[in-house]
Amino acid sequence: MKCIVSVAKTYIHRGNHRHKSKTKKRWFIYYYDEDLNFRTEKVNFLQALYYMTQKRHRIRGICQNCGRIWIYFVKSKREKIECPNCEDHRYKGDSIQQLLDLVQGFVRRGKISALGVQ
Repeated sequence: MKCIVSVAKTYIHRGNHRHKSKTKKRWFIYYYDEDLNFRTEKVNFLQALYYMTQKRHRIRGICQNCGRIWIYFVKSKREKIECPNCEDHRYKGDSIQQLLDLVQGFVRRGKISALGVQ
């Protein structure tokens, strides 16, 4: 399964220049595969239109119950998520915005650095 992150038109065969009018323009998708490896793929215009509707946001979540960090791919930031590690899912209804507020609180208190948990 592909988790599409971005769809963009890229200018190929242009060298080190910003843009030339006669360069070839191609559509590319940027996605994560099943092993969470970041990949690119060349697609045609119709596929690019389809993949634009399938884009996802890559969100790092922190469980309020167990404190573990995991990565989710969500369609909308208002989407409800749950911790895949907890056995009791009492924090099942937390939205992404509530978790982001929680992360910002941890950063302010110094419990989490920019690179991960201290």
